[in-house]
Amino acid sequence: MTDRIVVSRQPVDGLARRDIYEPRDDGRWRYEEQRYNGCKWVHVGSDVVDDVAIEGAEVLQA
Repeated sequence: MTDRIVVSRQPVDGLARRDIYEPRDDGRWRYEEQRYNGCKWVHVGSDVVDDVAIEGAEVLQA
């Protein structure tokens, strides 16, 4: 099974956000958006998506 995918971003005018994609047993993905409130990551929203594709960038390990 594929590992989860985490995409973090730092908006110019706000606190950090991240998108988390976790594989499900049925082949789909659970998507969750979180924002950092200065102390911890806070849930913004979530959904189930059929597919995840990464295009146009190298995947870098932090």
